[in-house]
Amino acid sequence: MRKIKVLSIICLALLAIVGCRKKEINKLKDEVNDLKTRVTVLEETCRQNNTNIVSLQTIVNASSENDYVTSVTPILNDGAEIGYTIAFKNQSPITIYHGKNGTNGTNGTNGVSPIIGVAEFESVYYWTLNGDWLLDDNGSKIRVTGENGTNGTNGTNGTNGTNGTNGENGVTPQLKVEDDNWYVSYDNGETWNFVSQAKGDKGDQGDSMFKDVTYDDSFVYFILANDTSLKIARYTAIVSIEKGAIKAAFSVAAGKQVYFSQGNLQYKASTKVWRFAQNQWEIIGMDNLNIAENYGGWIDLFGWGTSGWSESGAVCYQPWSISTENSDYYVGGSYENNLTGDYANADWGVYNNIANGGNQVGLWRTLSLDEWNYLINERANSENLKAVGTINGINGAILLPDNWVLPKGLSFTAGFAINDDIDSYQTINNYSIAQWLKMESAGAIFLPSAGYRNGNTTINRMEQYGNYWSSTGTDINSSYFVDFGSHTINPGSVQKTHGRRSARSVRLVQDVE
Repeated sequence: MRKIKVLSIICLALLAIVGCRKKEINKLKDEVNDLKTRVTVLEETCRQNNTNIVSLQTIVNASSENDYVTSVTPILNDGAEIGYTIAFKNQSPITIYHGKNGTNGTNGTNGVSPIIGVAEFESVYYWTLNGDWLLDDNGSKIRVTGENGTNGTNGTNGTNGTNGTNGENGVTPQLKVEDDNWYVSYDNGETWNFVSQAKGDKGDQGDSMFKDVTYDDSFVYFILANDTSLKIARYTAIVSIEKGAIKAAFSVAAGKQVYFSQGNLQYKASTKVWRFAQNQWEIIGMDNLNIAENYGGWIDLFGWGTSGWSESGAVCYQPWSISTENSDYYVGGSYENNLTGDYANADWGVYNNIANGGNQVGLWRTLSLDEWNYLINERANSENLKAVGTINGINGAILLPDNWVLPKGLSFTAGFAINDDIDSYQTINNYSIAQWLKMESAGAIFLPSAGYRNGNTTINRMEQYGNYWSSTGTDINSSYFVDFGSHTINPGSVQKTHGRRSARSVRLVQDVE
């Protein structure tokens, strides 16, 4: 009996030891996880601060050079706005993380996150650190921009180096966190100076050098943490429509821009008249099935290369042509030929005079595969200049010009829906006619989802997908076309079965001289 009691006491003691040890292990795990969280937050705060420093320098440069803001695009994180991407007419685009919904901070009872800012002194902007002037090794204030130069301090024409450092570029401070301390460098990271302790209880919200960013029709306003205010004028030119061209420039290659036509191409066989749709959202729809040589209505879906050029070498060259063979649409008799060069007249815009598009031949053309791809995927800020949406119940794709400025009172969401269906377009952007006309006045382009015609029997995928021809052929069956739905846009689609014989939309462009 005594042995049993002793064993029981020993077991209870072991259980107590194990329980205490488990609590210690769990506490240690919590401390490690908390440390990892603090390190991650510090690294993200440091990254955002350094991004803001470069952006702030660009803003000061833009202000001194009388540059214009061309677009302001919110940055979202899990649905919350954490900053903006801002594009300029001349400066490179910048990213700003503001303090309203930013990354969780690192300020605690013992830790201080440094705040870089700028302040004006005798008409020159200098860097500040936590409200005090940031000084170099000589005790001189450090200029944000170059003296008598575009970006530099003591540039080619500069003479006074007292308040700056020599070089073509302005000084850009950098921050880093090392051994739980903040450091700053103003010589491109060659030397680092202690600023403050970074270790502390995690704060509720990160410090940002930008207290707020707001804008109206005329200006974008940048309010810094030290209450310094900077404003940059917005580029607000109203886009006109002249001879069928919406005068907003879209880059389709490096150094190459185009204007889009005011609407999709249309044709009336009975009068042999070509025109652009009066409005961007207009489509002919099911009436395309009435296609015939003497049809008295309008059509807006065409087989590839059907400009009406009788010398194209294709069996089907008329806009009203119908065939079940893709080979009947080979310009020059070969699938390898494009609607360019010797066969440029097979391009609808090159060969025909468009009644409401200048009424002269040779004023318009069709984009190539490479141009469509550059426009949609490769031009500057392309990810923020494309989307899908609905105008007055009509679904389609939206493309914004290079120098985009959102009209006051409207919203625009870049990107696409998760679901691939007719109803998902409106979940991204949904405009009334009046709202869209404001978007159009700022240069926005709308490609309606007109589907495609198969012979004269069916209109496929109308309202759900849009198909727009390029001038580039691909193989024995098809030519490249832009294909989009509510969930994506692909500038290099092909369709092996129906290919060139399927009638698709045509949206012409005009080169910017």
